[in-house]
Amino acid sequence: FSDMKGKPGDANWGTVLPAERLGEAIGKLGIKPGTEVLVYAAPPSGWGEDGRVAWTLMMAGVEPVAIVEGGIEAWKAAGGAVSTAAPAITPASFPVTATDLSMNVAKNDVKDLMGKAVIIDSRTPQEYEGAQKFGERRGGHLPGAISIPWTNVFDKDGKLSSPDALKKMLEAAGIGQDDEIISYCTKGIRSAHMTLVLRDLGYAKARNYDASFHEWAGDASLPLEK
Repeated sequence: FSDMKGKPGDANWGTVLPAERLGEAIGKLGIKPGTEVLVYAAPPSGWGEDGRVAWTLMMAGVEPVAIVEGGIEAWKAAGGAVSTAAPAITPASFPVTATDLSMNVAKNDVKDLMGKAVIIDSRTPQEYEGAQKFGERRGGHLPGAISIPWTNVFDKDGKLSSPDALKKMLEAAGIGQDDEIISYCTKGIRSAHMTLVLRDLGYAKARNYDASFHEWAGDASLPLEK
């Protein structure tokens, strides 16, 4: 679902595919207009891959899309069956003429909104403070960014905390429901999950920076803090 040409730190590396190519990629999975899609991963041990996939599908107009609460472990704990067999897929046509850009921001958007929007860094505290764990060209965080690791939205069982608990956490960080919010991580995966959580809580102006820290740190002209 993403453009992986080039290497980490290059402009637009890892960003969502253009509309036509994205539609082709979705159709190859057998998804067609009206298909109900459930996405699961293994929160909070992964990177929020379920959030990135669901976010991308929503941008493309797939409806309905839902994330399985608690992921694969919750499914197994509830007695759900699992399989190692690959399913047979019949490719379908899923035309995408445009993506919903209200869910995403590009580098220039972030630059324009710096100092105006709330910026959430959904990486680990160590990354926020400057650790370079994934080949980032520089370390640190975007100026003024608030550290809210994406794992902070889960309870001890890997399920989302209650809406009240999540809203209290956000309020304590000074984030209001009417704020413009930009979430980022290393490559827009954890931050995509954060964006969907925020939107589900009623933070309608929450968006994901899908090129995220790899792109920002790869541009030496852009500021960073530690």
